[in-house]
Amino acid sequence: MENSSNGFILGVGPAKELQTALRRNGLGTRVVDWLCAGDNISLVNEVVLGRSEIKLVEHSIDYDIDQPSIPAGWSLLSNDEQLPNRVRSLRKFDPTKLSLHLDNSQKNGKAIEGNKLRKKLESIPVFGAQLRDFLLKNLRFIPKDWKGKEIFFWGTLYRDANGDFCVPFLFFDNGGWRGRYRWLVNDLSVNSPAVVLAE
Repeated sequence: MENSSNGFILGVGPAKELQTALRRNGLGTRVVDWLCAGDNISLVNEVVLGRSEIKLVEHSIDYDIDQPSIPAGWSLLSNDEQLPNRVRSLRKFDPTKLSLHLDNSQKNGKAIEGNKLRKKLESIPVFGAQLRDFLLKNLRFIPKDWKGKEIFFWGTLYRDANGDFCVPFLFFDNGGWRGRYRWLVNDLSVNSPAVVLAE
């Protein structure tokens, strides 16, 4: 970074560091656009100078009120068809309440069909697609150790346009987090844990 007679200059090195920091935290042009708008960047400077502080907004997710996103032409399975022990709400969102679960049939190089895994998860408190939707809108809450895995949200199941059952998942690809769906007839291995309520 340099100062010149014409003002501030962001050199190649600092610009690359900023880009690396944004990628490391799952952030992109939206944050840069916000910083560049109006006097927003001066708010960050107030924090750096110790004259202000950042307070995180408390978030809650109510599964009986907040509806998950539904792809066009798809439908949600009814509550009776969902897993009976799915988590109903997070009154105060806390990432430490999220845990990843693997069934024994997914370990040691083994895999299990999604339909069979669904039955094995019936007694475990799983999260639904509302949590996935929330995380995709609030990327800072996604645990860094989830990268390299497909994180499944078994508390919501869909029927696609062809009538096939699907489960939503989250994964990191090409520099960003994505949401996709997997047919229950597919096999799931060690890289496909379910997100569950931590004990």
